Amino acid sequence: MLARRKFAALRPLVVCLLLCLCGSVLAETVYDALPRNTLVAVRISQLEQLDQLVQPLAATFGVDMPAVGDIAASIDGVDVGGDVAVGLLQLGSRSYTPFVLLPVSDYKSFVLAGDGDAGLEYTPLTLAGEELVASQRGRWALVANPQKDKNQFGRIDVATATRIANQASSDSLVTLAITPQGVSELRSIAGSRSEAPYRTASRRRSLANRKMNWTSLSDWEQRLTLYKAPLVQLCDKCDLIVMSADVDQQQSVQLAIHLIPKEPQSIAETRLTLPAAEVAGQRHFAIAEGPWNSPWVQMGVQMYVEHFATRSDDVGISYLSPSEFNNLRKSLLRTSDMIHSARALAITPQQGQPSMCNTALLVEVTNAEEFLAAVDDTMTEWNELVNNSRHTNDFVFESKAITVADRQGKRYSVDLPSAFREEDVPEVREAMHKMYGRNGVLVADVLPVDETHVLVSDLTDDLRDRLLSDIRQTEFQPVENPAGWTFVLDPAALQDWQNQVYEQVIGENAIGWKPKRLECQNKVVVEVSTQSPKLTIRSTIPTDVVQAVGKLFRDK
Repeated sequence: MLARRKFAALRPLVVCLLLCLCGSVLAETVYDALPRNTLVAVRISQLEQLDQLVQPLAATFGVDMPAVGDIAASIDGVDVGGDVAVGLLQLGSRSYTPFVLLPVSDYKSFVLAGDGDAGLEYTPLTLAGEELVASQRGRWALVANPQKDKNQFGRIDVATATRIANQASSDSLVTLAITPQGVSELRSIAGSRSEAPYRTASRRRSLANRKMNWTSLSDWEQRLTLYKAPLVQLCDKCDLIVMSADVDQQQSVQLAIHLIPKEPQSIAETRLTLPAAEVAGQRHFAIAEGPWNSPWVQMGVQMYVEHFATRSDDVGISYLSPSEFNNLRKSLLRTSDMIHSARALAITPQQGQPSMCNTALLVEVTNAEEFLAAVDDTMTEWNELVNNSRHTNDFVFESKAITVADRQGKRYSVDLPSAFREEDVPEVREAMHKMYGRNGVLVADVLPVDETHVLVSDLTDDLRDRLLSDIRQTEFQPVENPAGWTFVLDPAALQDWQNQVYEQVIGENAIGWKPKRLECQNKVVVEVSTQSPKLTIRSTIPTDVVQAVGKLFRDK
């Protein structure tokens, strides 16, 4: 009786524990079944759903895609209604092997179909003519290449699996996750080569002429090391990256990227005070607006500046002086730190307008006069960099004071034919004039709009004046603590601008070339949550844009 009463007292606790256990089993995701040393994993939600949604999309782009769900359904024991994962497992230093987690409704039937033994923890298995090994992982079968050390297949820790699952929506059709170990390995590969920036630039030019072998580890390492500076910075800040893609029945595509930082970071409160100004009478193929004082934006600026050192040959600098570049870096970052928020515009010029005079940037700063002085210092550092580096182009900017609508600012300019050392070739000046106007002179105008706003523009004088007038007539309505940046892209206008650039560059030599058109009306909006601890990028590509881009692919 005493024992019975003791059990009765414990019964609620036992029931509670059983319910919790059952709940954890039911809540198990494919991420819980990942091997311990997984670097990257791609999860596909429900194979049969993949065929229904992706095959029509593939047909839109003229791609023949096999019915993956039907193939999986032909394998005994596989559950086509479950999630499948394909990933890469690290075996040792620069040693990797792929694996698959197949959803199974009957593991024993699955193993027997491949001449395996379900009674073994790791059983040899023949699948599609390949000698593999399989092991049961709850509702999944782990299938991989045979390994002597079975500990390689040990399960991923619960905390990491939970972190991935929390970022990867269970409704997403396809999700790619780069695990903390994967991020660490990516950093190791990207940072494995120590070389001067100009040598990286030389290697990049050489690799540009070689076809990428997507299955070659050496090819991957060669190309990843080209992006050493930005990748190392990204991997130092983040330890988990999750990307997802969805397709609906109308063939619109939803995309999301999540960058999760290693350490919690504080986000300062901000206020966006910019007018919604545009260039009147012009089509805009891109508009971006958002706060600047975010750790994520600062990281992006630093990544761009560091990566420039390996791309300096794009402007004719074959050897970059390290000390001069360090001075330019400091000046650029100091100028960037003065910005609170920004609004950028890119237009599709009308017929007869130069194609490359098409961008403007409106920035909100603490003090416009101090910002103009900082820009002037940066341009001086740029000229010093060019003059003290080995170069084939003379991109040294001249500066002069300008006054536009009672606003006193600076114009920085460089005569492009002279910079290319082709000033005596009329065809070069004619081509540069078509693209940049002003007889082939590239300019950047920096004008204060008021005490806290500055306009930076390479537009023609007429377009610049129209934009400045619009800015000054538009009410500045502050937005308290905006979520982040918004990018609006007009694909049809972008394609028309690319046609214009190509036509002006090639000119009469464009034999057989015809302008391409994107027959779509909708725009693509990208939201970037820079004002939160994790960086999230979301976008939906409308149906008509997907179909128009697909038509371009089919017509190639």
